[in-house]
Amino acid sequence: MNLNNRNHIAARTTALAFIMISAVCAQTLGPNENGMSLQGSRLTYYQRPAAAQCQNDCANNPNCQGFTWINPGTYNRSDPGMCYLLSSVTGRVPAAGHISGVKGGGSSAPSAPAGTESGMSLTGTTLTYYQRPTAQQCDADCANNPNCKGFTWIAAGTYRPNDAAMCYLLSAVTGRSPARGHISGIKQGATGNGGATPPSGLSIAGFWQWRACNDEYGLLIGIETANGVNFTGGFENANGTIKNGVLRGDRIEFDRDGGSWQQHYSGQVVNDGGKLKIVNGAWSGAYADRCPGRMNWHAEKQ
Repeated sequence: MNLNNRNHIAARTTALAFIMISAVCAQTLGPNENGMSLQGSRLTYYQRPAAAQCQNDCANNPNCQGFTWINPGTYNRSDPGMCYLLSSVTGRVPAAGHISGVKGGGSSAPSAPAGTESGMSLTGTTLTYYQRPTAQQCDADCANNPNCKGFTWIAAGTYRPNDAAMCYLLSAVTGRSPARGHISGIKQGATGNGGATPPSGLSIAGFWQWRACNDEYGLLIGIETANGVNFTGGFENANGTIKNGVLRGDRIEFDRDGGSWQQHYSGQVVNDGGKLKIVNGAWSGAYADRCPGRMNWHAEKQ
């Protein structure tokens, strides 16, 4: 065997070894989710022109548990495509122009029944819990149980590969928090307020001090009520108008319209010693990348 042949064989052997090592090191990610941003601990971020490149970077990084890629021009026309790698994933939030994937994520996210929230878990008093293969069944169980005020359904394999899908019914709902693989819903009027007014019949119309992202951002917002259920308003200094506002019992939801960007807010209205507050708030949409793992908000009526 001549020297050239030996070098050729050695090169092929080295290349094959590299491919085998790469195959062992790379870990499979679950199916990509369009229009979804991940929450959790950020490992790193940088420019990447394609989602496939970002996905490969995460697959080949042993410390990466999930990625979110943001399409160029999602927030500003000149913005490049951005790749965010996360060392831990704690939740998902809808976000236009985002593509995400979780390592070992398994099958596509289950569908959520109308009027419920994906990626959200309720806290409160557990009435009962048991296995249920779909969120729709869990939702129906709560609707048909007079003692149930809300439910949380956990998709199969959310925590361990062999875990069955579980349905939790709550007799009292005290809060909510982002949770991957969870779908939750609160029964309309569950707080005993008829689904039309906040606790103790206090009006939500007026000015509220709003804070978000662990209080990093703060503005004054104004709410105008059109009737007992729907409302409109806006954020100070032309930082967005409030549209599609709905109040059902102690649950409040609205969209923040910034013209070229949109956000969605939800929370719980409580009466704290005669002072109205909005607590357990969560938001999604534009600028989610500025608050990774901190997609929270709260407000107090002035």
